[in-house]
Amino acid sequence: MKSNITLEVFESIVIEQLKERGYNTKIVETPGKLGSEHRLIKTPCKDGLAAAIRIEEIYYDYMKKLTSGHPVLMEKVVDGIIESFNMKPPVNYASVLTMLESWDEAKGRLFIAAYNKDRHAEYLKDKVYTCVKDLAIVPRLLVGRRSDGIMSIIVTQKLLKTWGKTEKEVMVEAFKSAPVVMPIEVRSMSNLVEEMLFNMKEAGEKVPEGLETPDSDMIIVTTRDNFTGASLFYDGVLEMIAKQFDGFFYILPSSTCEFIIVPGKNCPYPEELSRMVSDINIRAVSPDCVLSDHAYVYKNGKIGSL
Repeated sequence: MKSNITLEVFESIVIEQLKERGYNTKIVETPGKLGSEHRLIKTPCKDGLAAAIRIEEIYYDYMKKLTSGHPVLMEKVVDGIIESFNMKPPVNYASVLTMLESWDEAKGRLFIAAYNKDRHAEYLKDKVYTCVKDLAIVPRLLVGRRSDGIMSIIVTQKLLKTWGKTEKEVMVEAFKSAPVVMPIEVRSMSNLVEEMLFNMKEAGEKVPEGLETPDSDMIIVTTRDNFTGASLFYDGVLEMIAKQFDGFFYILPSSTCEFIIVPGKNCPYPEELSRMVSDINIRAVSPDCVLSDHAYVYKNGKIGSL
């Protein structure tokens, strides 16, 4: 398939479509190894730094697919650019677009995250998720890892149509790949406090009076990246914890990143747990990371709200 779309025409189409979606962009020529290079610049940026993508790479990829008889809709091209812009720092456009277009490329990079279906209702609009009580379990697509965290994309209804998959198919695949993409990490609360106390003493800090290592069976459920507590809902995890705690325990959502598990037999005042969650939310959790304002209970193989 032949086309007369030049780089300049391609650039003008991209900029116009980005403008229609509320993105103010421009083309800037910069010196490169083989001459001048065109950069698509997003302005302004929240942190004052410009996000830039080499527009030639996008153009050549687009033309390659067009001439091979497998054209990509310009709408999809712009989708990929926006996703790349929204990453911090912007990531390789081609890799993002490939995952957005190809189910085979995407399915092995899916994992799950937890949000609150009411508190995060606006964010969850047009997104894919399933519910456990008032918790929304959401599939996300891993784009990359950095030293200070990970980069990922939430799965939308629009992506479902691109992949040609149903919500159920995507959720099944996300639960399947999540333990590999985002391995679970279970920590002992006692060990965590011991480590904190040791670090405070090593740093010469004064340990608050009365702070001692708790004699507790409480555990923390998160992931190795400390990114999400949704690992609690990986296949078999609730059953594993139930076996450890005689089938009865409480679940405290300390943030979107982790859950604290309290053995049922060691909790004489369960009515205080939800108050504890609310206190933690106010004092120690960023508003964006608050998962819930109450605790949950697991008993007889089922999760209930307190």
